[in-house]
Amino acid sequence: MASISTKVGNFSIENPVILASGILDETSGSILRSLRSGAGAVVTKSIGISERAGYPTPVISEIKTGLLNAVGLPNPGIDNFVEEYKEFPEKKRTVVSIFGGSVEEFVTLSRRVEAAGFDKVELNLSCPHVQGVGSEVGQDVGLVEDIITEIKRRTNLQIWSKLTPNVTDIISLAKASEKADALVLINTIRAIGVEIYSRKFVLSNVVGGYSGPRDKTCCLAGCVRCLQGNREGYSWGWRNYNMGRCN
Repeated sequence: MASISTKVGNFSIENPVILASGILDETSGSILRSLRSGAGAVVTKSIGISERAGYPTPVISEIKTGLLNAVGLPNPGIDNFVEEYKEFPEKKRTVVSIFGGSVEEFVTLSRRVEAAGFDKVELNLSCPHVQGVGSEVGQDVGLVEDIITEIKRRTNLQIWSKLTPNVTDIISLAKASEKADALVLINTIRAIGVEIYSRKFVLSNVVGGYSGPRDKTCCLAGCVRCLQGNREGYSWGWRNYNMGRCN
């Protein structure tokens, strides 16, 4: 049988199927089940400094071409996350997604993740619908570079930098991420839905992210632009959300 193993930076996996950060990886149990069902690796739900409830419903809306979502980064906070994963057996195949509003928050989270026995983080620099984090951080070229530089300086983690498509110049963000071990393209595309009969927005937060088959072209465009504009040697991951996903 032909091998389909691959590498992302220094991370070797038996197959290229990686469960993206979202609705199927909210707990250690669901992550373990995904890995044992054949996933090569898994990225966790994004974890922040403190517990966060997320937005009130509705947070997901199905449309003809995919899904709109604005879940609001609900998560248990780093303390509860570390406690839940204390005895988790698949830390080497798990990438921990983290989000923050400053360099120090990202560094604090990264050090806690490393101390818990994980060796890879994905930096959520791209959530399109939460103020003060995600793409609001990820579109600041200088801040992106500072975050990655400090995590590299203060930990031994492999870093995956997850970029936002909601900018005019994604190449500059890729250049700011040159010290990362991998780029992840892309997060959801900022979008709004309206239900014309009720004259209401379909999401409680109004602004959300689009995911679906039609964003594959945006993913590929982002990958090609970053590859053309930056040094060789990156590992690349793009995501085609045929069923949609949540942040």
